[in-house]
Amino acid sequence: MSAATPTTPRRRYHQPLEVLQLPHALLRLETLAAASGLSIQTLYRKAKAGELTLIRMGSRCTRVRSQDARAFIEAQGGANDR
Repeated sequence: MSAATPTTPRRRYHQPLEVLQLPHALLRLETLAAASGLSIQTLYRKAKAGELTLIRMGSRCTRVRSQDARAFIEAQGGANDR
């Protein structure tokens, strides 16, 4: 039996919403979720449906281009106006 060693919690990086205005920024899904009002799981579903383009940077790292995020948010706003 091995003794469990305590682990230090990982620090989460908070990305400010202003990063949406940067032309070539890569956004965390948490940032897009905060900006769009949708959950991260819903963003994955939208990506699977072809409504959002995700960038896989590793097995646990997914990003969205800021220009794609802005277009996605605008499209979502237009769908709600109908």
